[in-house]
Amino acid sequence: MDWKKRTFAERFMWARKEKSLTQIAVAKKIGLTRNAISYWENGQNEAEGRNLERAAEALEVSKDWLDTGKGSPNDRLVFVSDHGTAEEKISTAISVSTSDAGIGEEHSTYHTTASANQMEEQIYLEKYRKLSPDDRTRLHAIIDALDSAMKTDANEKN
Repeated sequence: MDWKKRTFAERFMWARKEKSLTQIAVAKKIGLTRNAISYWENGQNEAEGRNLERAAEALEVSKDWLDTGKGSPNDRLVFVSDHGTAEEKISTAISVSTSDAGIGEEHSTYHTTASANQMEEQIYLEKYRKLSPDDRTRLHAIIDALDSAMKTDANEKN
């Protein structure tokens, strides 16, 4: 789908429905009223500034994608396998995005936020609970590998 040809309203509504969220649920996450969300989805208004950032966070999509349609909704996810210290990788591992990450593909993707707030932690806990037993096993293996790499880094520093 060419997201650049879609309006903010279409991108916002698509992302909200992909997450199975109601307008009220998104409004609460962002700190707005349901009417504000309705205006966005009807094209009467668009999110700007901090509200745009909060909307992207609530819908777990890229702010740039939501605003302009450039890139992909998943652009806020990056591969961390070849950069960052083991400690940084471990700190991001709790923020693994399982809904779009493609666990089981060649690489796993991690959310770039190093320290998750309570809302993010709750979102990822809910995602973890939805994982199949096989995907949970894969995620555990990733975390174990990162933990091992962190221990290796610590030993090399000593």
